[in-house]
Amino acid sequence: MHDKTADEVQVHTPVDSERGTLKDVTNDALQLASLGHTEELERNFSLFALIGLGFVCSGSWSGVAQSLVAGVNSGGPAVLVYGAIVIPGMVLMIVLSLAEMASAYPTTAGPLEWTFRLAPPKHAAFLSWMTGWSNMLAWIVGASANVAVMTFQVVFLANLYNPSYESKPWHIFLIMEALLILNCLMNVFATRLLPLIDRIEFWWFLGSFFIVSITAVAAANPHQPAKFVFGTFINYTGWDNSFVVFMNGLVITAGNFCALDSISHLSEEMSNPSRTVPKAMFLTIGIGAITDLLVSICLMFSVGQDLDEFFSSGAPYLTIMLTSTGSKAAAACISTIQLVNNFNSTTSVIQVGSRIIWSFARDGGFIFPKFFAKVNKSLACPVPAVIMSWAIAALVSVLYLASTTAFNALMSCLVLLGYVAYSIPIVCLMLRGRVYDREGAFKLGKYGWAINGAAVFFMTLLGIFFCFPIYLPVTKDNMNYASVVSVGLLVIAWLLWIFVGKKSFTGPSLNGIHINAAPAETKEKI
Repeated sequence: MHDKTADEVQVHTPVDSERGTLKDVTNDALQLASLGHTEELERNFSLFALIGLGFVCSGSWSGVAQSLVAGVNSGGPAVLVYGAIVIPGMVLMIVLSLAEMASAYPTTAGPLEWTFRLAPPKHAAFLSWMTGWSNMLAWIVGASANVAVMTFQVVFLANLYNPSYESKPWHIFLIMEALLILNCLMNVFATRLLPLIDRIEFWWFLGSFFIVSITAVAAANPHQPAKFVFGTFINYTGWDNSFVVFMNGLVITAGNFCALDSISHLSEEMSNPSRTVPKAMFLTIGIGAITDLLVSICLMFSVGQDLDEFFSSGAPYLTIMLTSTGSKAAAACISTIQLVNNFNSTTSVIQVGSRIIWSFARDGGFIFPKFFAKVNKSLACPVPAVIMSWAIAALVSVLYLASTTAFNALMSCLVLLGYVAYSIPIVCLMLRGRVYDREGAFKLGKYGWAINGAAVFFMTLLGIFFCFPIYLPVTKDNMNYASVVSVGLLVIAWLLWIFVGKKSFTGPSLNGIHINAAPAETKEKI
């Protein structure tokens, strides 16, 4: 435990055994004890570091830049630009709902803990188990998706200076595995440096946004007219239904606003998480929405006149840089900047995934729970959980060798699994009349029903279209396997519940951990 001035508090009352809370207590460790957990991680993350982590994990403008072709094919510049306004509005409803629950129950477990506490007691363990596995798989698949993007950036650089180079699947695989190992080592041996890295990365990520946006607009000649950017609807998908095309375009933008729960999984590594988590979540989404909109506009003005070259590009935003500046060095520089962004993002994704594994194991929800719930005090890191987070992501990456179609199919379920993990606790909260057994610092109040309902509706709507194929006619290579893979993974989680979870998963203590409180006039260091 740390001896910090912020940890010095006056304890007025002991544990309220009926509700499992401590009254009039501000100390983070005691608040955590009231939720049934012992403080084991160091609280090193500031609000600024959390915003950096959340900003990078969500991707926002960087994701838009890297998915331009799919977005423009399915709706054109107009859907891409206006989607950057519509989607953040939808996402805000989800974030508000998550922030309220995170404020009430600020633990590393996040959605799985919220579900356990809000679900009907008879079904709490099962629903929490399904939430936890959905949440964990979404994050670990996210690590593989991130490292795949990094790998293609490396291949782009290789092709830029050696056009005769042809990448082989095993080249891609080895690069992916090497990058994942580096990300794992960062998490194990640099845990105490990660808050500093996240603060630096915030400015790096924001700075790279300005570099990409300004370079694209300043160097492009000629620019596309405003009508192309704000009024052009393009449909190269094969769909005849304009609404389907529009929604398919929206979900591409929505995919750049995933990882909404990232900050909540560091609740035990920050001070005053009941207030800090909601603040960091709102600022992350706000900054992400603004940068997403601006980069969409800037890149669409800078597409250039050769649209065929743009649509055939494997790295469209880099093609824009190359055609705008006419400089390989400029394109290589921007690609390297983005490579750093994706590397730091993957480090954070593995970190969050490890925290989910660790907290799940702490409550008996993961294999060999005692082992994976260990924390290395000298490194301030749950080392076994970090290694497992890396190992699963590395195994997923092996799929690329066997079948790129299978690998892409697994990547497609990332957002769907996240929505499952978010929806279950929100629905449980609504079914119990939006009544908490303890309230956090952030409350939705009278707007809660409308916001929760909108969040579930938007996730359902977007989730449906995340399952639609973007292109017709459907082939085995362009088929959207998100629904099949997601259901398959959930069935596996359900089978694990039947054979393992029923016996091992108990969930956190609803009565908290009893701590002998000091008299009101004395102070105690935790």
